[in-house]
Amino acid sequence: ALRLLAGLRERTDAPFRLSTNGGTLDAERVAALAALEPVFLDVSLHSSSPRRRAMLMGDPDPRAAVEALPRLAEAGVPFAVTVVAWPLPTLEEALDDLAETASYAAACGASMVQVNLPGFSRFFSRTPPFDTAAVWPEITRAAAELRREASCPVFVSPAMYEENLTREAKNRAEVIGVVPNSPAARAGLAAGDVVVGVNGVRVSSRPRARDLLSLAQKNGGGAFTLRVIRNGRE
Repeated sequence: ALRLLAGLRERTDAPFRLSTNGGTLDAERVAALAALEPVFLDVSLHSSSPRRRAMLMGDPDPRAAVEALPRLAEAGVPFAVTVVAWPLPTLEEALDDLAETASYAAACGASMVQVNLPGFSRFFSRTPPFDTAAVWPEITRAAAELRREASCPVFVSPAMYEENLTREAKNRAEVIGVVPNSPAARAGLAAGDVVVGVNGVRVSSRPRARDLLSLAQKNGGGAFTLRVIRNGRE
């Protein structure tokens, strides 16, 4: 893959966004990725506990991925961390581990933490390994609590589940979290802000905000004006 990416980098300066379970991210490979910048990694860590990662993923060397996060940060390779919050052996252990993993990821400089709701099909197990109707609300609640303290965004996937379950106002352009050192962070945006205007154009929904922000970025990527509602004031 590194040889292929090196060949592609000779042809384009576009960012490479790659998914990895992190198990092969030793110092040599991280340095090679850093040389290919801009590169962004989605690291399927699942747990910062080597014991739990080995249990969940059958990883023969679970410490490699855990130790890769500070290595990526030191090399200047931005990354996000993904966690599938499997409620095994118990939901309580999974929620405690989710909190520890999210805290570890944020401390290592993760751009964001994505909490995937666990699912399964009949091809995975003849009998349901857990009750999604009981587990999903608890994971969503835990992620929302982590979001208040984390230094990077913590979001639930699929996002529409959280929105339909917990929010009275649907489809608002609300900031869930701010990526550290991003333009949004430098501009002073904060979790809970609701975007209501972009460059003087009124925003009434999240897709509208996304489209206007994308248009502003494509038109040179320079400075533009946002209007937000914060604590009831525009």
